[in-house]
Amino acid sequence: MWNNVPLLTIRNLVPLTQGRSTVPPSNESPRRARADARKNADALLAAARTVFAASGVDAPAREIASAAGVGIGTLYRHFPNRADLVVGVFTTEIDATAAAADELLRALPPGEALDRWIERFTRFVATKQGLSAALRSCDPAFDALPAYLTGKLGPALGTLLDAAAAAGEIRADVDPLDLLLAMGDLSHRAPSTDGSPNPMVRLLLDGLRARPASAPRAPGRTGSRPSASAPPSIRYEWRGTVTDDEVNALHAEAFEHGPSDDRWNDHLHRLSLGWVAARDDDGLVGFVNVVWDGLAHAFVLDTAVAGRARRRGIGVGLIEVAREHAAAAGCEWLHVDFEDHLRGFYLDACGFSPTDAGLIRLR
Repeated sequence: MWNNVPLLTIRNLVPLTQGRSTVPPSNESPRRARADARKNADALLAAARTVFAASGVDAPAREIASAAGVGIGTLYRHFPNRADLVVGVFTTEIDATAAAADELLRALPPGEALDRWIERFTRFVATKQGLSAALRSCDPAFDALPAYLTGKLGPALGTLLDAAAAAGEIRADVDPLDLLLAMGDLSHRAPSTDGSPNPMVRLLLDGLRARPASAPRAPGRTGSRPSASAPPSIRYEWRGTVTDDEVNALHAEAFEHGPSDDRWNDHLHRLSLGWVAARDDDGLVGFVNVVWDGLAHAFVLDTAVAGRARRRGIGVGLIEVAREHAAAAGCEWLHVDFEDHLRGFYLDACGFSPTDAGLIRLR
């Protein structure tokens, strides 16, 4: 009877500590791994990351293999025991979180880049159910994980702190490792429902804000300087009035092509769910078009920001407004495709998740 089949987990399905392993050794070096094998390993890591977030690191092996679209045998060829898979998931996520620091600094002002990175870090901590138990399990496979985390994320956070301090947005005497450990502890003790910084973390972060110039500073870290002037306010308008000429001019600048005479208003009103226009006192500085299938899927097309207004978070603001209104229209998914150099902007700054996709060139 199916009801009598025991729950299968990586730990009890293949007892590698008892007798001979059922997983054949591999003579294939990592550099010569076949493309399909690498694809399967990546799929297993992505599936395990999702399953671990929902069910913890003791989730059944079959659930992970099923989510990856592979068989149990494939799971064990790549990850002979649970510890291998746990380590693989956490180290790849640590690496991605560390890399996001530089990507966010390239896309956003220093203070906003710091805030976005901290949001990513607290989600990473809050969604890792069972990690603390795994680290305390005495399995030697996990011994290096704490040092790996602090060794990667401490310098990444330090880069963000230095940039924000130099911009006059935070105090300049914050130790990145102390802050990292404090945020991790508070996030783990009281995780928010969506993984965002909980009230205690937000209170901690409020203490980072720049102190009055009269306050003493600790030696050894870069001094802060105030911004020369506050940036002009940006107004975001959903389905706001735009002229064909100003959208054409913005696109020509943003995508580096010659002037065009596209009839934007005709296209927008006939084909789009909506669009977002960003303006300052001098005119249009940002624009994104949002099309849809009339049901559950909306698509972001060609986010554009004027050169004079870049590195102020306007692109992220355009996507946030598009996301809000697409959800209000009943859409379940917001899609985007992009060139590789925009990966940090869309995945890290805007919060899109990487997916497989296909494309056919029609002309």
